[in-house]
Amino acid sequence: MSTQIIKIHSYIGLAYGLWVVCTNLSYLPILFKLNVFSDPALQPNIPGIYSLVESGIAFFVLLISVIEIIRTMTSSVKQVASIQWVVGTIYALFFIAQLVFSIIRTKAREDICNDTSFTGCPVARYESVYTVSSVRNCVFNAYDLNNINNLDIDGGTELIDWSEWSNYDYANVDVLVTAANSNGANGTGIDVDAAAMPLLHDCWYYGCGGICNPRHNLNNVWIRNGYIGIAIYLLMTVLAYTAGSKLSSSSPLGDSSGRSASDAVSREPTSLLKKSRDSPSRRPRVTFRI
Repeated sequence: MSTQIIKIHSYIGLAYGLWVVCTNLSYLPILFKLNVFSDPALQPNIPGIYSLVESGIAFFVLLISVIEIIRTMTSSVKQVASIQWVVGTIYALFFIAQLVFSIIRTKAREDICNDTSFTGCPVARYESVYTVSSVRNCVFNAYDLNNINNLDIDGGTELIDWSEWSNYDYANVDVLVTAANSNGANGTGIDVDAAAMPLLHDCWYYGCGGICNPRHNLNNVWIRNGYIGIAIYLLMTVLAYTAGSKLSSSSPLGDSSGRSASDAVSREPTSLLKKSRDSPSRRPRVTFRI
């Protein structure tokens, strides 16, 4: 029974590990670059880093599963309860790590993408008043909500295409400063400098803005896969501990090799019989005197 549980455990891990590694690596760096901005140290891709860590964990899952499959296919290798306890502990740590990543990613994305303040995401500021129904609506001045028609350039302010990643790069902060100060003529603007402008890289990397951001669906997939990972790691932890428990219960005398007590008892009479055959006879000697 324990061997069957270990087989199920290893095949689930193999399938999940391959799925996560292949899908995550196809997203980064094949479909999307990890870092697109000029200064990765100042503007790190936090959700992308989470994804790489999750891929690393899934790779270890893949290795553990391959080793387990080899062990179950090798008849000379006995299953050991202590190994299953260790495997279960490893998966418990993976479960905790995935849970933390998923909570942080979901909460951070919600806070960042819904921030409509001056330092918040441009599209969030727009959607606090209007609705983005097409990519054409992504061209507006985030610092002058009165000038929201991307076809009307007579409003006196600079329009910015917020579907372009370069406009989120702090290297182009002068463009944002110009846009923020350009609506001063109509009495609604404020005078700011580069130091007052916020960093917007998180808005881009977390996929804020829906239609205006090609990474929106990517982050949705990461969040969904993260919660699937939580369920998988919890299941793997339970299966590993269950296998370890069954192996331990089959060895009440503390035989860590996983050999059942019945096997040990069944072999004892044979060993005693062998000893009795090999030992010299203890029959009493009879002597005759004449």
